[in-house]
Amino acid sequence: MREVAIFIGPNLDADEIKVALNDGDEYGAESTLLFEVAHALLNRHADDRAEIHSVVVDEVTIDPLHPYQVQIEFTTSWSLYIGCRDMDSAGEEQESEIANYTSDGNLVFVVPLPRRPANHC
Repeated sequence: MREVAIFIGPNLDADEIKVALNDGDEYGAESTLLFEVAHALLNRHADDRAEIHSVVVDEVTIDPLHPYQVQIEFTTSWSLYIGCRDMDSAGEEQESEIANYTSDGNLVFVVPLPRRPANHC
């Protein structure tokens, strides 16, 4: 397992966290903040060759008993092409992940290490 930290800013409520994660880095662009987390959590393929196209945060919940634990529900759009097998697939996955929200404004996720296929073709 490894940690992935995403800076969103300190003292945000659940709605503000959702907006921060969905806002793009520049005007008119989709957010890429959760791409690394979403890629690590994809479970419909067995390696890291998938390409992430978008990650949309659907809901953010802050645990009132543990305000530094944030549950984030998001939808990942992805595609995978394996040229040696002429295999092309794509889809969407819904994920729910808990992150620690630090006092300095980072969401810290614990995600699996990168996966590699047994046969790279």
